[in-house]
Amino acid sequence: MKPIRSLLALLTMGLTMVALPALAQSLYNAERFQALTSDRRAINVGDSLTVLVFENASASQSADTVTEKSSGINVGVGANARNYSARGSVGDESAGKGRVQRSGRLAAQITVTVSEVTANGDLRIAGKQHIVV
Repeated sequence: MKPIRSLLALLTMGLTMVALPALAQSLYNAERFQALTSDRRAINVGDSLTVLVFENASASQSADTVTEKSSGINVGVGANARNYSARGSVGDESAGKGRVQRSGRLAAQITVTVSEVTANGDLRIAGKQHIVV
């Protein structure tokens, strides 16, 4: 029984000396490290983020129109010491004003995806949302 134990001990020591060192890669990447307590921000291509859109728009238009038209008729008749005269006039006047005013307000949330990280760290994002007003 002693020779078997000796043989096992010798075999174990031999394998320990011959064994290759274990190669392991670290999961830590210094360029992309975010602590667990940090704010989760989109920093990589493929990350999602939410964009808030607030828009206020207003337009105003006004128009004034003034027209005038007048015409007159004078008729005079004289006979034997008596004078007959007649006068008539026709007039037309019109005025108009108009005003159009419009205002709109839009608030939306759009989820977009980071499509590129530029050399200076800015994020290029892409996303679509159709809004019918």
